[in-house]
Amino acid sequence: SLAPLSGSPYPAGGSPSAVIVDASDEYAYVANGMDSTVTAYSISNGVLSSVGSYGTGTQPVAMGIDPALHEYLYTANFLGNTVSGFQIQASDGTLINTKGSSFAASTNPTAVAAIPHGKYLKQ
Repeated sequence: SLAPLSGSPYPAGGSPSAVIVDASDEYAYVANGMDSTVTAYSISNGVLSSVGSYGTGTQPVAMGIDPALHEYLYTANFLGNTVSGFQIQASDGTLINTKGSSFAASTNPTAVAAIPHGKYLKQ
């Protein structure tokens, strides 16, 4: 059975569309499509505490964290036709825009996928 956690539901931006948790299970990030933001939270015993809100391209709908370094977060920005990149600060979960962000993408991107550096799928 499920039981609500203390403080739940947690506030996010307008039209939350995706959630991702970092590899350390210390931070969670929510893409907010209507606000064009990512809301960051720290996690302690399942309870979320707000870390901050960060601007993205127009209407983020998906997120991914690089699987090799676990240091970079990316958003697919549906109406902006871009991908936004952020460096995750391990000390507190805050986000810093990566150099050159946002990056051009095909029309209406809807997903983010990555493979670990140096490892490729072989068939």
